[in-house]
Amino acid sequence: MNQAYAVSLDWGGDWILDPVSGKLTFSTGFEMMRQFILRRLLTNPKKNPVSQVVTIPDYLFHPEYGLGIGTYVGERVTQKFMTDLSQSIIEGIRSEPGVLTSPPPQVQITSSPSGLVQIFAVFYSTLGVQSVIGLQMQG
Repeated sequence: MNQAYAVSLDWGGDWILDPVSGKLTFSTGFEMMRQFILRRLLTNPKKNPVSQVVTIPDYLFHPEYGLGIGTYVGERVTQKFMTDLSQSIIEGIRSEPGVLTSPPPQVQITSSPSGLVQIFAVFYSTLGVQSVIGLQMQG
């Protein structure tokens, strides 16, 4: 069985070259899944699934792809907002290949009086491990 791999590119980062060969590096396993999930969470779709705002999508040929979490910076954090965002993140993570649907992903969202919002997502992968991804944004 061949192992899946993809060119390694962290969100907001740059291509990483192998210091010996000078070739692009590749990610596999959990690192590849982490990069794919973060890309889905942070990519702006045409219609935001939580706010329903319509904008120009980041991926013109796949306007439905992404959750656009970065667009929530500055939003008023209410219980409904956190519930809707949590459900959207769970659906996004479940749609990535390699993520088990049972047990389902779990998302915890916390906010502080200063406006800091922290998101932790826990999911199980077909790699047989429990994985955690964390994000934070300032409102």
